[in-house]
Amino acid sequence: MTYLLLLCVCDFFLHIPMQVQLDRLPPEKHGLTFSAVKFGVEAHEDKVIEAIWTPCKPESWHHVIRVKNSHHLRLDIGIACTSVDPQMVTMKEQRTIFQA
Repeated sequence: MTYLLLLCVCDFFLHIPMQVQLDRLPPEKHGLTFSAVKFGVEAHEDKVIEAIWTPCKPESWHHVIRVKNSHHLRLDIGIACTSVDPQMVTMKEQRTIFQA
């Protein structure tokens, strides 16, 4: 199963173009990939970055990704992922998972 997360980088304060980079990405073994890790943002432009997670086993993990730009501003974004083996989940656990 593959999950799609969307990150939106918005330019609210600056009126000039800038370069943005995702730093401190999780290890490849977690199966999280991004549509772009370094990109430009024009003045007053929003950019949507796709983060695609394809878990290869039941696991739970968290990681903090740093977003930095050419103006030396930094933002940390926490990502927490949990996957389960659907064949090992009872009906009661399924209701709990899907209600979250």
